[in-house]
Amino acid sequence: MADRPRDDTWWIASDGKWYPSTLQPDADTTSVVAVESITAVSGPTAVPRALTLVVTMALAATSAAFAVAAYFGVRHGSVLRSASASVQDQTSAEEVFLSWSSFAVVAMVVTGVLVLAWTYLTSKAFDARGASGRRWRGWWTIGSWFIPFASFVLPKLVFNELEKIAQVPFTGDNIGEQWKAETRSSVSDLWWLLWVAGLFMFQMTQMFLTDPDIDPEIIPVASSLSGVAHAVLAAAGVALFFVVRRIESASRL
Repeated sequence: MADRPRDDTWWIASDGKWYPSTLQPDADTTSVVAVESITAVSGPTAVPRALTLVVTMALAATSAAFAVAAYFGVRHGSVLRSASASVQDQTSAEEVFLSWSSFAVVAMVVTGVLVLAWTYLTSKAFDARGASGRRWRGWWTIGSWFIPFASFVLPKLVFNELEKIAQVPFTGDNIGEQWKAETRSSVSDLWWLLWVAGLFMFQMTQMFLTDPDIDPEIIPVASSLSGVAHAVLAAAGVALFFVVRRIESASRL
């Protein structure tokens, strides 16, 4: 018994598991089992639609929060550079910016958990398609985000596999290595570029803004750059929105 066939002679039973030909029942039973197996497998081979809706809504909300935070970040930097701005104006602008930034970060964490769940369940659903030669599946869909330095590459490889597998029409037979001939989308590459760039800029500007010994003249620039970092992360969320939608839609063709 196994989760996927070892060769062409293996058959799938009604429990969703694959068995060698030596354990195959008589012809009449096999035909019944085969029909039941196709019915049982046809559902889980597609991306969970309800979860996809929740994830895309969360991505949209998070991107909107980062966009608002980006506006107030740039505005904060502008107020700090203004010679006519009072201390109260500067304090008020900073409080509004920090409030929206904190809200956006919390939203990003919640959305991140949803994306991890969606990625894991999508990968698990694609297991039933019989795609061979996969390297980034199962718990790699979650663990890849938490490995230092490697997290700048591995999650993208996970999504590359999912995007390619989704493009292969599933007719009930194992798709084998057909998915390797598919190509990833440019919006997927754009999402990852924006995510890495935005995360790097965000962390760097936060280091400057939280440094008590920072030169006061640098703070306005750091605040404006932090606003730009928020804008880049907002754009990354929008790009991921379309990547998730593309994978979900392709998996149902």
